[in-house]
Parts: sequence; C-alpha cells; structure tokens
Amino acid sequence: MNIRYSRQIPIIEPEGQNKLENASVLVIGAGGVGSPLLMYLAGAGIGKLGIIDFDTVDLSNLHRQILFSENDLGVNKANQGKKRLQQFNSEIKINTYTEKLSIDNAKDIFKKYSLIIDGSDNFQTKYLANDICCQLDLPLISASIYQSQIQIVVINPSQGCYRCLFPAPPPPNLVQNCSISGVIGANAGIAGSMTASMAIQMIAHKTSEFNNIIMKINCDKYSINKLKFVKEPNCCACTKKTLSWPAISCNIELEDVDINNCLLIDLREASEDRSQRTALNYQHLPFSEFIKNPNQLPKVKLILFCSRGNRSEYAAHLLRNEGYDASSVLFDHKIKLEEK
Repeated sequence: MNIRYSRQIPIIEPEGQNKLENASVLVIGAGGVGSPLLMYLAGAGIGKLGIIDFDTVDLSNLHRQILFSENDLGVNKANQGKKRLQQFNSEIKINTYTEKLSIDNAKDIFKKYSLIIDGSDNFQTKYLANDICCQLDLPLISASIYQSQIQIVVINPSQGCYRCLFPAPPPPNLVQNCSISGVIGANAGIAGSMTASMAIQMIAHKTSEFNNIIMKINCDKYSINKLKFVKEPNCCACTKKTLSWPAISCNIELEDVDINNCLLIDLREASEDRSQRTALNYQHLPFSEFIKNPNQLPKVKLILFCSRGNRSEYAAHLLRNEGYDASSVLFDHKIKLEEK
C-alpha cells in the first residue's frame, strides 16, 4: 500500500483509491476556488489532472489563491500551478492549457477527461462548460462564490444540466466578480474543499447521491441547503444538445489590432486594478456606464477590453447589433497602455 494515501484508504478503501488513480479530471480556473480544489485532488492521488487558465498571477490573488506566492507574480496560473502541484505530488500526471476556453477548443480538451470541474468566475465559461459536457455526456461540477455565498451544482447530463436550473446567463451589468464584489479568502477555500470532497466521493464510490443537486452554502450564517433538480424536457443543452452560442465570435487577437484605425475602449470599473497601462491610446468607459447607453460611443471601429474578456465580448455583440464595427480583445498585461 502506498503510504502517501494510507490515511484516506480506510474510508475510500483500496478499490476507491485505484479509481482515483485511474481518473482524469479537468479543472477550469486555478483561482480562488480552483487553487484549494487542485491541491486536494492532487493530494488524493487523481491520476491525471488538467488545468486550464489563461490568466497570470496578480498580487491581489494571493489572499485566496493558495497555489501561488509572491515569487509567482506575472506568471501563467496553469503552468505555475502545475509546478506547485508536482512538488506536492510527483506521482500524478498534470496537463496545462494556457489559452482561454472557447467554443473552438473546449470539445477537444474536454474529451480527454472523465470529469470536468468548473471553478471559473464568469458565466460565459460556466455555460460553455455545461453545453460542451452535454454534447459529450460528461459529468460536470460547477462551483462559484459570490462574497460569502457558495454555489455548487453537480450535473449528470442524462438527468439534467445547468440550463435546466438557469436557462440563460444574466446580463453582465447584473454580474460582479470578486474584483468588484469582494471575497474572503477562507470562504473560497471552503468552496474549493467542498468541491474536491464531492469529486473524490463521486469517483471513489461511483455514487449517484450527488447527481443533479444544487448546494448553497452561506458562510456568514454557516448554513447549507441542498436540493435535487430535474431535467427540463425542452432544455436546449441536455435534451436537444444544441450549442446556444453566437455563430461568429467577436474576439480578435491583439496583434491583429490596427492601432491607427480604431478606438480602444477599457470597460474595467474604476474600482478594479488598472495599474497596468499600455502604449496604445485608449478611452476609459466603465462597463456600468457603458451599459446605460451603448450608443454614446462614436461610430468608428471599436476595440473593447476588460479584465477577463466576458464583459468586452458581450459589449461587442451588443454594439454590433446596433450597427457598430466592434470587436473584443483579451487584454495582455505585458503590454503597456496610456489613457487618452
């Protein structure tokens, strides 16, 4: 018996440990939820882990993203997370994906794994993960935190999915991530630990107890509510298995931007960290102000960006519907910006 796992084998038994070692789990996001989640999955001996995260480590991450240290600032989270986890457990295989998850790459990545866990902080990714898992009939755990409220949804696509609960994502003006709303690091740790525990139990015991449940945890009141949900007969994802995504993406690559023939718009809020600037000229228009009157922008070629890309892509689609020539670009923190 491998002494590394000797303290958990009395609970999951040798057969359960073998199942963990033969399992393959993809974790989307190595942030506040993903960091503790990945550490506990690696510690439990999951045979193959995948980490997908295009973002880099920032000083504001460190109070909750315990995979990283001050020495990791500016480094890609997926790659640095792999290095940290390999120091933690050298016996497991770890794959990294440093590109943003999209409709173009999700299916090819997902089909290499037996369980998908979404720890991202935006609805665009959550719905994409759900829809692709329904296409491939893969189990999905979707975990998120908003201030002190944790939500974990466990999905078996044959019995229902995320869209059965929430058919469409809310408008971005009603959504705040932790950079705006705030989060206690320990609460993110609870979300990651609880998600890891559920994943380990699902793999080791092949239990159906967690199938199609939504769990809500209030970290202020220390209360937990767990409910079962049922499959919607007209669900576009798990019943009809259609992808509810725009046929044409509004995203373009930064190197494709003609800086002499466009207006760059920074949609980040004033409360977000905007210390990273660029040599490209741009105009600052917080998303909360933009959404009140999108037509306030001049009818020139527009390139929009924000911290994660979800608000800028939504804004670009909105502007295109209004007749604008608008695109979204992922902001590269290595490039310096100068505000007009």
